[in-house]
Amino acid sequence: VSGNIFGLNPNGIAGPNESAIDLSFLRNSIIGGNTSAEGNVIAGSTRNGIPLGGSDGDIKIANNIIGLNRAMTTLYRISGAVGIYINGDASKPVISNNFICGQDKAVYIDYVNGGFILEGNKIGVNNTGATTFGNNIGVHIKFCTAGMIGGSTASSGNDIAYNTTPVVVEIAYPISILRNSFY
Repeated sequence: VSGNIFGLNPNGIAGPNESAIDLSFLRNSIIGGNTSAEGNVIAGSTRNGIPLGGSDGDIKIANNIIGLNRAMTTLYRISGAVGIYINGDASKPVISNNFICGQDKAVYIDYVNGGFILEGNKIGVNNTGATTFGNNIGVHIKFCTAGMIGGSTASSGNDIAYNTTPVVVEIAYPISILRNSFY
């Protein structure tokens, strides 16, 4: 699923969807891609931007823009929304290089036990570092094992900025949090 625009009318005004694209029970797939041109723009979802309930296998979510327009200048804040939701016992998601702003929860990873990686994302901040794009919760990890937020190199760290609560880890172990920038 690459290069799409969800939740914006042709004139650039938000035309919200409940969920931009429901990919529940997805297996071994890519949402976005290796370049920003392959990424999806997901604006104005009232419930979930990318819901992946019951996912399985290798899932790559990369270079997407959630909660903003493609230029990352306009915020579409809708209370109660979740930018990326992933659930699936055998799922092994890699969530990288996304911009996620204006959500109740930017990333919510629930009962993922195959191991997850969250790296190189901008959570609560746009490409210019603007201060008004925060989320209520930046990252919420619940009932997971073998996860990593950030990584061993500086480029693998996430910018988790201007969120009310940057990270919540709830009944999850072992979760590594390495080389991120929280502000």
